[in-house]
Amino acid sequence: MPEKRTLDEFISHLYRSATRVPPDQYREWALEQLSRVIDFDAAFWGTGNEANINFHYVTQLGLDKHYAKRLKETMELNPIREAVIANLGKPVDMAEVINDEQFYHSPLYQKLFQPYGINRILASGHLDNKNGLYTLLSLYRFDREHVFTEQEKQLQQHLIFHLVSAVS
Repeated sequence: MPEKRTLDEFISHLYRSATRVPPDQYREWALEQLSRVIDFDAAFWGTGNEANINFHYVTQLGLDKHYAKRLKETMELNPIREAVIANLGKPVDMAEVINDEQFYHSPLYQKLFQPYGINRILASGHLDNKNGLYTLLSLYRFDREHVFTEQEKQLQQHLIFHLVSAVS
């Protein structure tokens, strides 16, 4: 497991290093850095048009190249979608949107998350008012018993702004 960083160290490192990381590698690098602050097994970072959540840029860790397509194909089934849009800037835990029993028996779980071993989801949305781009950052855990804590939710809420700002 990588060395854990304090919040201030993470933010400072993010901004100081952003200019040295090639733009096409920044998002993957930033997610790897984020894993030193919040523990997760896989992650999705998509940016696109807010109106239809059509991602123009996608970065994934711990997922295959088909994940983004599957995510888009199942978006209408995904109850976390509306919760994220309604709470931009605030992380949404899938377990707070749909109870575990319903989630693990849902077509969404069977079509999208089960094939990847995803059992816990913490997603945040960010809207850049200047350019109208929407960012979705989802962190995933494979262990059903390893729920996201309130502290981790607060960290993600604080850090999504810095992740998006540092890339620009």
